[in-house]
Amino acid sequence: MTKKRIEAVVFDLEGTIINIEPVHHTAHRLAAAEIGLELTLEDCLQKLPHFIGGPDEAVAKDIVQLAGTDEEFISQVLNRKKFHYERLLKEFQLEPRPGFLGVFEWLRKNGFKTMLGTALPYSRVDVLLKKSGLNRLFDREDIVSEDDVRLTKPAPDIYVETARRAGVDTTEQLVFEDSPRGMVAAKRAGSIGIGMPVYNNSSVIIQLLNAGAVRIFMDWREMNIGAMIENLNQEFSANR
Repeated sequence: MTKKRIEAVVFDLEGTIINIEPVHHTAHRLAAAEIGLELTLEDCLQKLPHFIGGPDEAVAKDIVQLAGTDEEFISQVLNRKKFHYERLLKEFQLEPRPGFLGVFEWLRKNGFKTMLGTALPYSRVDVLLKKSGLNRLFDREDIVSEDDVRLTKPAPDIYVETARRAGVDTTEQLVFEDSPRGMVAAKRAGSIGIGMPVYNNSSVIIQLLNAGAVRIFMDWREMNIGAMIENLNQEFSANR
């Protein structure tokens, strides 16, 4: 019997399965406004290279450079972003993106190993999972965070480790990501990447495709997960 191409499925957390991006992005824009840079969402998507996927330090540097101010303001922008994020998070209703639970349940029922691969420290992962009710889906061993690897995304370490814990080769792993940075990490690990962007924006989609995404979905309800995996397995067999 030929071994299936895809044996494990890995999900990024922020954006991909929990749409917390409005909190991050509003916080970035508020921090930018405090140094005199007023940004619309479209401005951020077009003019801040690290706006989708971060990290925060890189976004703060993008903001300062766009504002034309001295680099000494980077730490101020970063600290103010964190302040606004924590304030906004308290008021934000965290829940999985529509359709995610159905996809997850199908995968579990059909014997796929399901993992979480995130560049966040585990302390933040734990908060987000508990606030969204998703903590019941993942055991600690099934979660690879920033704390578990030497290098975070876009290095492949996180997805190399998810494959190791799942007991599969990285090439037998399907990865769902919302950011180009995460998609690059998946590709470098040798895994198949599926883009799940939060914003239906052409530049965001193009960045994901350029980073290695083989499919793009704006909504978990758009996909027939079983048919997609079967098609990907067939594509792999045809190319062997």
